[in-house]
Amino acid sequence: MTSRSDRTEMPTPRRLAKAKEEGQVAKSQEVSVAVSLVLMAVAVRLIAPSATGTLVSATERILGNAGAGGIPVGVGSDAFSMVAVTIVPVAGMAVLAAILA
Repeated sequence: MTSRSDRTEMPTPRRLAKAKEEGQVAKSQEVSVAVSLVLMAVAVRLIAPSATGTLVSATERILGNAGAGGIPVGVGSDAFSMVAVTIVPVAGMAVLAAILA
């Protein structure tokens, strides 16, 4: 098999079209990485205010009752909502980035 540099003629339009139909096209990995990074930056930018508010309210509830000798009611739901608000959108954007890349 000859390498591309050993060939004297350029590929014909028909051969290029056939290669494109078969999915044999050049694909840059940098484009995939760039799309992923942009989508993840957008996800973080969109969820940061909500996640920060949830984290602050949960921390205030826990520390506000620190001297009472117990974990206040609802801290578990605060923790779950914090995880849902933070992790789910980021994971969704990661999946979207993987599909688009």
